[in-house]
Amino acid sequence: MLTFDPVAHAYYWGGQRVPNVTSVLESVGLTDFSGVNAEVMALAQARGKAVHRACELHDNDDLDESTVDPEIVGYLAAWRRFRRETHHEWENIEKRAYHPRYRYAGTADRTGKLFGNPALVDIKTGVPQPATGAQTAAYANLHWPPGDAERKVHRYAVHLGASGMYHLIEYKDRTDFGVFLSALTIFNWLGNHGNR
Repeated sequence: MLTFDPVAHAYYWGGQRVPNVTSVLESVGLTDFSGVNAEVMALAQARGKAVHRACELHDNDDLDESTVDPEIVGYLAAWRRFRRETHHEWENIEKRAYHPRYRYAGTADRTGKLFGNPALVDIKTGVPQPATGAQTAAYANLHWPPGDAERKVHRYAVHLGASGMYHLIEYKDRTDFGVFLSALTIFNWLGNHGNR
């Protein structure tokens, strides 16, 4: 059974901690924000979490507009615009999952259909990152059977802007999951050798 500790941002399967997609990519340097000022990074992370939460509450018809921080309003407007302008059917919102074969976990922002096709959508508030392809492939493989994630599922990142605009990027490289698995192998090797 999969459990999640939100304070430590840690996933557990059967009581044992398992790596998550974000930690794996960070540990091998595929997402590197070391050049970013720590205070700026903390603010960006807090903003990203607040935007994700506002979008989640909106999609679940549970958002109290009076609680939305003015700094988040533009990002939420961008999400609403994306929803208005795209044909989507969400099956899962912020769904956690565990991969029994590769023993990693993660939370997919949205899974379901976009433009009539099986799709995974990851919500972003920062600039596009090269590792997003590997990240979305890892999430897709948590939610679809082996092979389907690579052949049938369309993977997207929707970058929300404070201006109320969005930018949708599709990730099509079939090697993305292999890149993630390579990172996972290194992550596990470092853990087994006391280097994490």
